[in-house]
Amino acid sequence: MEPKSYNAPILVTGTGNAISACAAPHPIKAPELQILGQREADNADGSHTVCIPVEVVADSAPEVLALHVIVDGLISASLTRAEVRNARQGNNFFSADIPQPAGLYELTIQMAERSHIQLNAHF
Repeated sequence: MEPKSYNAPILVTGTGNAISACAAPHPIKAPELQILGQREADNADGSHTVCIPVEVVADSAPEVLALHVIVDGLISASLTRAEVRNARQGNNFFSADIPQPAGLYELTIQMAERSHIQLNAHF
């Protein structure tokens, strides 16, 4: 993912009838999901498991992270250390919403055989 930045936010301060507004000195960077590596294992039953540690990097906690995985022959998928909402899974996809995402997570994907994994993240 390419880092994005937002325009400087407007800070509004004041008391009573006196209000002032000015641009904040530092732009807020868009949140991003960084992939920190990947571990793979061939299982005794012929299936294949991939573990992907990821980190949410953000100046402040985003409202939600919508995670979507596409992989042929998906058997199971899970996300550790996360409160997961709206989890859905089919034979070639897994999707979930993580409210107030922050810090490290590990995505574990088990598939029928080694296959290309497409990971999409939207904040």
